[in-house]
Amino acid sequence: MKANGKIKVVATDVDGTLTDKSYRISLKAIRIIRELEDNRVKVILISSRDFPGIVELAEFIGTCKVVVAETGGVVGTWENKIISEKTYTREEVTRVMESLGFRPSHSNEYRHVDYAFHRTEMSKDVTEEEVIKALERAGIKNVEVFDSGFAVHVDPLGVNKGTGLMKALKMVGVKPEETLVVGDGKNDIPMIKLVKYSIAPSNANEEVKKAVTFVSDKFHGEVFEDVKKFVNLKIK
Repeated sequence: MKANGKIKVVATDVDGTLTDKSYRISLKAIRIIRELEDNRVKVILISSRDFPGIVELAEFIGTCKVVVAETGGVVGTWENKIISEKTYTREEVTRVMESLGFRPSHSNEYRHVDYAFHRTEMSKDVTEEEVIKALERAGIKNVEVFDSGFAVHVDPLGVNKGTGLMKALKMVGVKPEETLVVGDGKNDIPMIKLVKYSIAPSNANEEVKKAVTFVSDKFHGEVFEDVKKFVNLKIK
């Protein structure tokens, strides 16, 4: 892995990348993120979680205030955010998902376009394709469904972390070739493909490992040790 001094933005996934499986954020990652920001490298949090939670997390950690939430469905800050259009309501999607045995996430009340659902014993084997067919039968079309490993998400067709990252980069005035992406899940692949440089932690999905430019031997937030090397910062 060669260090690169031209990186102006580090765009990072949260669950499984900054956190471990118990949702605990790596203190080492936080320290390095603050060092990056102090050295004028902006850090953008990108997540499938709801916008209020991610924008508050960004402030607490000390990143730049621009975030990508709801798998790219909501981008920006409290004062200036872009919300993607959708052709369905939360109630319509929830009825279908509950009929399949999924349990709605408590955060759905605060979501704009991406709705999350947790698997139960009844829905443990339901595939993404089966969810899409059930939604279509209910008249809900032009949607994407993906299992993040933490929840199953329903999004507008064409909305993903890649489209969200592109909007965020325009907000901060940085090009994709000046951006380093860090991610571990399949839904991170659209933003990985958008940029020239990308890193995955050792716990990443195998498809992600094939897509990135570098696979770290470190797990979860510890991957930021390699991030700091790549952006060529001398961090204690």
